[in-house]
Parts: sequence; structure tokens; C-alpha cells
Amino acid sequence: YHSIYYVDFDKNEVVPYRLSDDIECEYGAFFRSNPEYGAAMSAYISKTVLAEDREDMMKACSVKNLREHFAEDRVYVHDFRACRGGKVFYCRMKAVNLSSNGELHKAIFGFSDISREKNRELERYAYVDPVTGGDNYIYFKKKLDDKTQKGFIVSMDIHSFKVVNSIC
Repeated sequence: YHSIYYVDFDKNEVVPYRLSDDIECEYGAFFRSNPEYGAAMSAYISKTVLAEDREDMMKACSVKNLREHFAEDRVYVHDFRACRGGKVFYCRMKAVNLSSNGELHKAIFGFSDISREKNRELERYAYVDPVTGGDNYIYFKKKLDDKTQKGFIVSMDIHSFKVVNSIC
């Protein structure tokens, strides 16, 4: 993870453990001033998270939501989009509850840029048929456009295949 924070909910403070270069430049002094959890999350979300994702991110990071989630599980993962330098990044927040018995006293938060993974996932959605897992028609057309050699296309029509396809 590019940025890691220790959060003490009892003291209501955020302590940076490791900050990415971008976050260090933009928020380093702020995080080193030991801000309250709510103030730290609000500042980060309002300045960095894409406008369409802000409300969802505020809800995801709320102490109430975290308490509810950590009552059932020790790890919470939330994906969102951030904007830095005019570029949009896909990011992931991962929070790990360090407290026992499902209570929330202390946690570790990690934030990471997952843009490469997300772009690969989106490309997979664009070029792979979800039912068969094989290449789809869009991928076929793209590959056909990339070819410089002449060739042939063979097309087959399997009688009544629609029935088999519908059932299977």
C-alpha cells in the first residue's frame, strides 16, 4: 500500500506510518499535526476523491459504518476514484481492525493506487465473453483490424444452436 495510517479511535487521532510521495507533498504536514479521524478523512475525501464517489466514501469511512462492519469481520475494503494533478486514479482503501471482540478501538488503514489492475479488469470486461470466458466479437474485430496480411474468414451456421445455447 502506498500510504499507511494507524488510527486510534479512542484518542480520535490519525498517525501516518508511510505516505506516498503525492500524499506527502499535499497532506504531509496536515497528517503530522495529528488530526482527528473525522477531520483527516473529510479533508482527504473533499480534496482528492472524485465528486461522484465522495458521498459513498464518506459513508464507507464513517465510524458508524466501520463499527458495524468490524462487528462481523476484521478487514474492510472499499474501492473509490481519486483525482490528482487532473488525472483520475482507481484507489483501494483497506482497513484492518486491531481490536478484539469485534469492537473498534484501533485500526490500520492502507490506501493504494489500483489503476493498473482496474484497467486490466475493464479491458477483460471489454474483450472477454462473460459466459464462455473466451474472446468476444469486439476482441475479434480488434484483432482483425490489427492484421496487415490478407486472409479468409470462415463462418458456420449450426442448425438449431440457439436452443442449445439458451439451455446451456
